[in-house]
Amino acid sequence: MGAGRVCYNIAVKHAETTMKYHFRQDYTCYHVAVYDPEDGHFIKGMTHQGYSDSSTCARGQAWAIYGYTTVYRETQDKRFLDFAEKVTDAYRSGSKRPSFLDHSTGHKPAGSEIDYSIIYADYYYIEALLRYKNLMMNA
Repeated sequence: MGAGRVCYNIAVKHAETTMKYHFRQDYTCYHVAVYDPEDGHFIKGMTHQGYSDSSTCARGQAWAIYGYTTVYRETQDKRFLDFAEKVTDAYRSGSKRPSFLDHSTGHKPAGSEIDYSIIYADYYYIEALLRYKNLMMNA
């Protein structure tokens, strides 16, 4: 087996392991997944920087959206595209609320609009997407 195939197999195994242990049932991700150094079994998910062990690592969630889309592109294995779609749905409200985004915060120090759907969050998110699209079209 060539070196390229070995690297491919390692990358796919890593993606499968990450899908299995770094994400909760609702497809939100932990900041850190702890494995036993002796035999490699999963111990727990936790955070070193976030609010709590049960909070979502936004950076990790973004990496998962990008990463699993890339793994799908390279493997054409639909499991990875399905997973990318599921972790993407962690930030959208879907049919739960009339907003696009879910889990926004209006004013954390005042304890106002925490884990909320906020119309101006939707507006600025869509505005950013439109600006990005225009930049790409004019590049």
